Amino acid sequence: MARIAGVDLPREKRVEVGLTYIYGVGRSTARKICRETEVDPDTKVRDLAEGEVGKIRTYIDQNVEVEGDLAQADSGQQRVGGPHDLGDRAREGGREPRDGTGGARRSSASGTTCRPPC
Repeated sequence: MARIAGVDLPREKRVEVGLTYIYGVGRSTARKICRETEVDPDTKVRDLAEGEVGKIRTYIDQNVEVEGDLAQADSGQQRVGGPHDLGDRAREGGREPRDGTGGARRSSASGTTCRPPC
């Protein structure tokens, strides 16, 4: 099993796909890593030679910001919003009605509001 950047890569996946299991590495970065280290992206992780794993590990350590590096960078940022932040809805006086109108209402001639269609 190949362990790179603190992540055990899935043995049955191709290298290009397996590298995406590392936080901070997407498909394009994985392709670039394979190209720069001269590792065939279609090789299964289980078939990687120890030298190839070492090249990938060294390249990632030196050139890619991953896992712990990104987690430390994220922790220093101010958090805006969250799962319980109502945002503008709370500042504008509450939620939209749950009547399927998306907040759109009509006024009748008498000045009262009703749900469409009136």
